[in-house]
Amino acid sequence: DYHLRPADFEGWLAHVEHLGVPTWNPASLLRWNMDKRYLLDLADRGVDTVPTVVIDRGTPTSLADVVAETGWDDVVFKPSISASGYRTARAEPGAHAALADDFATLLGERDVLVQPYIPAVEEHGEWSLVFFAGQYSHAVRKRPPAQEFRVQRNFGGSVTAETPRAALIEQGEAVLSHLPGAWLYARVDACEVQGSLM
Repeated sequence: DYHLRPADFEGWLAHVEHLGVPTWNPASLLRWNMDKRYLLDLADRGVDTVPTVVIDRGTPTSLADVVAETGWDDVVFKPSISASGYRTARAEPGAHAALADDFATLLGERDVLVQPYIPAVEEHGEWSLVFFAGQYSHAVRKRPPAQEFRVQRNFGGSVTAETPRAALIEQGEAVLSHLPGAWLYARVDACEVQGSLM
């Protein structure tokens, strides 16, 4: 529940670090990964990521402003610290006004991440490639139900064990080479767009 209580989780991480208690993945990496701003870091390091804008809490802007500035007419927005589809919404063309208040409320409470909607998620699902100790272990594909873009089970999504092509596994390994620190466990979540992970 770190995404529901990020300040508490951050306090716990700081306490664990202060005590010198080891964690399987370093606390610094956990801290980096808990905020989806990490996507901006990965993009700066050359990783193919979904274009992402992060708006700081309380910034005087609106959903209409963001759509106008980015040129994305179909967007997804969520808290920058989020998991399991928590407070994630899609604003399709024609629905921006209906979601303006939801966006404003969220931005009043949290930093907000905005991305263009990626149809490949709805069409093909999302890969989760799992790695342990530097080695690929296994993968699952998460698919949303009909008329939905969120792949999580609490939104009716399904999860099946599948084996991705070798090229996709290699791309997952390449993503992990850009992490800021050592790790024991990692999961690369990505959609497949024109044969490549994003």
